[in-house]
Amino acid sequence: MGAIRSLLKTGLSGIFCLVSTVLSAQQSGPVIRFQHREVTLAKALKVVSEQTDIEFSYVETLFDKEQVIALNKEVYILEEFLDLVFKLIRVTWTRRNDLVILSKEKPVDRKKKSNH
Repeated sequence: MGAIRSLLKTGLSGIFCLVSTVLSAQQSGPVIRFQHREVTLAKALKVVSEQTDIEFSYVETLFDKEQVIALNKEVYILEEFLDLVFKLIRVTWTRRNDLVILSKEKPVDRKKKSNH
């Protein structure tokens, strides 16, 4: 009988952790799931659009859409994913409702930075 109680407690705490994780992810923003650890930028943007209804606006020459990116996990919160991917390729992003606008990262003015 004690083993059954222990099993039930373990199972219930696992379910509670899973529900808590899902709820906190939903509060933080849309969740994106990837089936592969390596994808092209074009495929990554397509997956995001399909799973969230987000559309991307950018100049076609802004980055190489066939560049492969390595993902270190299967599930990302939208903002986390956008930060990770676009930081790697030096592109900034701004979200306006269901539109993400991509632009070239502005270079840091080293003269202003050194005058502190």
